[in-house]
Amino acid sequence: MKTEESNIETHLSGHMDRVSKWVVLIALAILPLQTQWILIAADVHGEPWEFGVARIFASALFVMLAAVMVVRRVSIPRQARLVMIVLVVLFGVWSFMHSGVTIRAFMAWLQMSVLITVPTVMWCGAQIFGLRWVVGGFLVGIGITIPFAVWQIVLQYSPEVMVLGLTAYDPLIAGTSVVQVETQRWLRAYGTLPHPNIYAGALITAMLGVWLYAKEHPAIFWLLPALAALVLFTFSRSGWAAMLVITVFGFSKIMVIAKKQFLASLAMVGVLSLLVLPQIQVRLGGTSGHVLESRSITERISTYEDAQTIIAQHKLIGTGIGRYTLVLQELFPERGGYQLQPVHNTAMLMIAELGGIGVLIFLFLIVHAMPKPYIRSRYGIVVVSVVLILGAVDHYLWSTQSGLILLGVLIGLFLISTNSPHHITRISSVEH
Repeated sequence: MKTEESNIETHLSGHMDRVSKWVVLIALAILPLQTQWILIAADVHGEPWEFGVARIFASALFVMLAAVMVVRRVSIPRQARLVMIVLVVLFGVWSFMHSGVTIRAFMAWLQMSVLITVPTVMWCGAQIFGLRWVVGGFLVGIGITIPFAVWQIVLQYSPEVMVLGLTAYDPLIAGTSVVQVETQRWLRAYGTLPHPNIYAGALITAMLGVWLYAKEHPAIFWLLPALAALVLFTFSRSGWAAMLVITVFGFSKIMVIAKKQFLASLAMVGVLSLLVLPQIQVRLGGTSGHVLESRSITERISTYEDAQTIIAQHKLIGTGIGRYTLVLQELFPERGGYQLQPVHNTAMLMIAELGGIGVLIFLFLIVHAMPKPYIRSRYGIVVVSVVLILGAVDHYLWSTQSGLILLGVLIGLFLISTNSPHHITRISSVEH
């Protein structure tokens, strides 16, 4: 009887192992997709208010499920558990204390949770199933975006795909991200992300994933030429800068392991750059004579001025998570939904929403949780540099679900790159 019960338990355990393995893969693969349920729409003066919408993403729910399934399989040290708990409380307090218990506040809290669940799934999943399964899952997701990006680049149009949460993009319609050369409007590559800058961040994150994955399978470096070409067509200056950092810091290592792939990437970017040289010159050549670029710079400067005003009024405890544009609307009630934009600097946005007290707690927890020797490693320096570059000129790493997911993946890549037994101890084995 005991033998039969043992066999049943073993069979069920093996079945759950396989289910958990595929849930982790799917959860990471769908991270770049935008399937979502809008709970509360928002507009101001008849204009859509993007940052006032309360929504829930399918990817966030799936990652939560994956986190529940893998956390039970590993022994997480007390220090790491404490950091996770305090972060959950911090995000909760700063989401609810200004708004009370509302759907918007709960959605803001849920949105921030991916900063905990995504690294947890990657960290624990790598210990249970191996680095290849976890990083490979995210790279599969990026692979799904590539046909959409190629379609947008070649046809200069992207249709609406509601099931994936994708909006139609037409370069002739105002509001679409384009590069304008004289009268020609060139559509920037979105992939499956809500903005080309975010897609550039996703591609850069994929490059870091390739670097890590190549430790076990160097052939994966053949993805680099495609990723580099797509970063070029996002026309994201921060993406270009981050790609340059990866090239400079990873040059010697990549040249040793994957010289052909590295040179192929350089050649592809070089040839394609010649084809879109006028667009690149517009993006890098300043604002003189380019109306859209001039307007972009002006709007960015305006958001910095807004942020200074808000930070001055909310020095200690901030506006609350997800409430920056709401406070902005209260300060400037005459503005429409399109004009209610977060400051284009992630650090300033964090300071505005968390205040001095919240930022100090958050930074203390992050620094306290990071394995110190690896922060000084080449890979650690590149990951931190990429986060700083992407965050220096944009807000999406903190203000959007897609950006928070990317930040979570970057943290997860850094943690699993350490492969340190002092941080997570495997307590069960799984057939690979």
